[in-house]
Amino acid sequence: MFFKYFFVDSNTGETSVPMQVMCKLAADETVAAPVISGETPFAESTSVTITGPDGAEIRYTTDSSTPTSESSLYSSAISLSATATVKAIAIKNGVSSEVASKAFTKSD
Repeated sequence: MFFKYFFVDSNTGETSVPMQVMCKLAADETVAAPVISGETPFAESTSVTITGPDGAEIRYTTDSSTPTSESSLYSSAISLSATATVKAIAIKNGVSSEVASKAFTKSD
């Protein structure tokens, strides 16, 4: 996005040469949603991995709640031994992705 501007002398009303500056707004940025992987249904337990864009931190929940920037920080595989829904977001430069979600079911 470009902004064009000039200065006005309040005494004479004379204007400066037009100037412009390029700006990139954070709202224009998007972050790809993370990918949640793991076996489902599973018998005893399953290992869940979450991958996201380079340089993004991944925040997740295992109780079906929507993750926020305060949720658990993903650093290694998560072991599940009961039915659960894992939800995750990727955060990069203060911008959050859409929520990724995957249900994991323990078989009887």
